[in-house]
Amino acid sequence: MNYSFHIISLLSAVAFFSALAEPADADYVDPDYAAHHCARQKGDVRACCDDMLEGTKSEVQQCIKLVPGVRKKLAEEKAARAAAKKAKAAADTSNTGASPTSPDQPDSGGKGLRGSWTTEFGTTMVIEQNNPFRARFNLKDGRMVGTLQDGTMDGLWIQSSSKSKCPEEREGSFYWGKIRLTFSGNTYTGSWGYCDEEASKTMKPGKRL
Repeated sequence: MNYSFHIISLLSAVAFFSALAEPADADYVDPDYAAHHCARQKGDVRACCDDMLEGTKSEVQQCIKLVPGVRKKLAEEKAARAAAKKAKAAADTSNTGASPTSPDQPDSGGKGLRGSWTTEFGTTMVIEQNNPFRARFNLKDGRMVGTLQDGTMDGLWIQSSSKSKCPEEREGSFYWGKIRLTFSGNTYTGSWGYCDEEASKTMKPGKRL
């Protein structure tokens, strides 16, 4: 039996089907694709199109001509999304009967406080709910609960452990204390204490991230 003949035939078949599976020009980029890419770039349009299309003169010119139209369409889509977001916010305000509040300015309900803030421990406090106040910080399963009024939160901090164990359990832990945070724009000041002692330990000011 001629084994060499069969091996050569098998290799030829593999090469044939591999050629079918691979596009003849896998790296080809058309002017429309290049225009959409370059429309999002801040640099020179001609240089971008030339780089994307590797110097094919007619296709580079076509890419350059397409870019203004693509940019206009992208701007219209962005404006439409912004208008839809604004309309939804207005509808939500109308439904709740609340007046709009700047996200950077706290009020009695603390509408602008949700989000991430720095703390003196180098951790992040994430305010999840305004009133009643709910926040978490990434130190020993840290939490805060309390009441927010006129930009000031009075409540408790709670951890899974701390230097001082309290005689009674609060919020599912024996490690807690009083805390007061006063917010002003994008910053806050605060004070805290262990267990039932007054919140007399001053905290370093924090800020919005």
